[in-house]
Amino acid sequence: MILNVPKIPPAWKCNLRSVTLAAIGSGLGAAAGYQLIPWYFLILPLCGCILLNFRQFTICAISFVIALTSGIIQLQSDRSRQRLIPAEQQELSGKVICIDRRTSALDALQPLSVYKCEVRLGETVFEAVAAFPEKTKPLYGDVFEFNGTIYPVQPLALKVENGKITGSYPPQFGNRPLLDIKELAPAGKCYPVFRFFVNCRDILLKRLLCKLHDRDIMHMSAQLFFGASGGAPPEKRRNFVNSGTIHLFSVSGLHVTITSAIILLLCRWIPFRSRHILAALFTLFYVLCTGASLPAVRAGIMIISWCILRSMLFYSPAWNAMMLSWCAFAICDPESVGSLSAQYSFGITAALLMITETGSELYAQDKALTSVMPPRAALTRRTRRKLRWKQRLFLPLLSTTTAFAAGCGISLFRQSLFTPASVPANLLLIVLTPLLFGAMLFKMLLGGVFHFCDSIGAYMLEATFNIIINTTGEISKFFAPIAADCPPIWNIILYTLAFYGALGLKTPLYRKCCLITAILLLFSWFLPFYHPHPRLLVISTAGKRPPLLALKNPGSSHVEIIDLPDRKSSAAAGLLLRKYGADRATVTFSSAYAGSIWNLPQLAKHLDISLNRIKISRKNLDILRSFDNVSYSGIPGNTFAVRHRNGTTFCRLLNGTEITSKITDNGRYVKVCTPHGKSYEELLPNDPLPVVWECELK
Repeated sequence: MILNVPKIPPAWKCNLRSVTLAAIGSGLGAAAGYQLIPWYFLILPLCGCILLNFRQFTICAISFVIALTSGIIQLQSDRSRQRLIPAEQQELSGKVICIDRRTSALDALQPLSVYKCEVRLGETVFEAVAAFPEKTKPLYGDVFEFNGTIYPVQPLALKVENGKITGSYPPQFGNRPLLDIKELAPAGKCYPVFRFFVNCRDILLKRLLCKLHDRDIMHMSAQLFFGASGGAPPEKRRNFVNSGTIHLFSVSGLHVTITSAIILLLCRWIPFRSRHILAALFTLFYVLCTGASLPAVRAGIMIISWCILRSMLFYSPAWNAMMLSWCAFAICDPESVGSLSAQYSFGITAALLMITETGSELYAQDKALTSVMPPRAALTRRTRRKLRWKQRLFLPLLSTTTAFAAGCGISLFRQSLFTPASVPANLLLIVLTPLLFGAMLFKMLLGGVFHFCDSIGAYMLEATFNIIINTTGEISKFFAPIAADCPPIWNIILYTLAFYGALGLKTPLYRKCCLITAILLLFSWFLPFYHPHPRLLVISTAGKRPPLLALKNPGSSHVEIIDLPDRKSSAAAGLLLRKYGADRATVTFSSAYAGSIWNLPQLAKHLDISLNRIKISRKNLDILRSFDNVSYSGIPGNTFAVRHRNGTTFCRLLNGTEITSKITDNGRYVKVCTPHGKSYEELLPNDPLPVVWECELK
């Protein structure tokens, strides 16, 4: 008997090869136009154009030119906007508009310490991070007349190579200046349309947070489901970071996809086309209520496109939705192409959509086969057995890949840490995250009608959160993060496009070329992943203060701070060492006071530190005076000896490496001599900001 399968109209079929080539062309055009990659990196994709026919080359070229033009326009616009930001500290008065979408009117949630705002000074408009006076709780769209002080954006520290400053480290408050508001008065409201959805979010949050007793879980729920509040508390945040699950508190593709999937599951009794249109409308409402952050918008556009294409019986809706969304963002927001969160948001959402799509197709085949043939027929049993094996092999494989991409990838690229714990932790989240969203929908839909459902939903939510908190804590203790350097941005973009091309192009030759290119690009940054030699970090500050010396061993997130001379050096160390993948630090200090270290919130916030002060006894003093024939066992608990005099430092490590630092008229001169006879010399110029130099001890 022939199965009655509805035919897809030829006009509705979407050529996978064409849409994939359009996505690759627009991605490369956006990256080149916004100067995320140098122009000569386009030679490799250009050589591949000889494999295309005229129609395919036209599609790729048109998308490339449009995205290239959009990238150039946005780059020039961003540069002109940066010039409007004040370059020096000054007193200002004007209008300030709160544009922070994390704000909430609920008393159960603590107000934020600083808010993202738009400052208007006549015709000059720029974004800033504003600190409002005490007891002021602004909401999204509130407009105020203000008087205050603007603190311009300054880098945290400067990089130096060959005696010249070559770059800077990101400032503490990001790329926005800090506005300290002294006086303000209400002056109206803005953005009424989006403010309506923020008010709807507060109504939903009030319904969600009632009956919850743990304030930490209340804040985590507000951040996880609707993007409000401040995320995980500091004492629990470290476990989520070390286990590679911190992405849970950023509303992105995972949250939007799971919410839409639950809606589709609950609406299975509705006709096929109607339930997908309903899921698309609910997804749009959810994205707007969560603040319409860029990751949520990306995932929302992809899912809405998927629902519409699937309701109209388009061919391969998951893949087409992902590629069309990529093209749209490459043209409308070229900067997002180079965003790591964008690529992982697309990848994770696409993987979850493919899981849903393939699972439903396997279920439909099984159901159609059972309805057409007798259940006990031999052919039916064999075919159903094959379908079950496909389900068993496909779903775990794709789930594991998704967990690895979500955990390992995000922890590596964002935290400069490779977290082996992310695979088991994210596999656990695959099971527990739907329970969280299920408990949320259960509590919000049925809790308002039945009182006992409200209590049951609150208990389910708190119990699931406690399981996640305790499990990630134990997993993070078992697996130690491994420090790693971030790959260059051009490598990430080309690898992503080549990987997507290998999935989407159906011609074997094209697919093999893309796959080989992706593997080569992957290994181009994976090979130097583990550094075979320790790295020495020298942070010099202005004046005659001794430099901060830190030693980072390969394949470890533990950093040994050899000597911490003063408070200013330690203030820079807390943020800089976090950038270098440090999770724990052993700090030894000589001339600094213990109180100046314990009172540093920057250092304690980012590092798990253990302090060790050199106790100068008579015997140790003799060792520090003369480094000839030193017996290191004479300095208990230390692997080195340090001597300071008028800003000059001499240090000898346990392995025989000697470090000399001297003050000169042109700056600080640093020389490192290894036991193998190699020496490294560097001149660190004088500057009021910390100057950083790093060398690999080979």
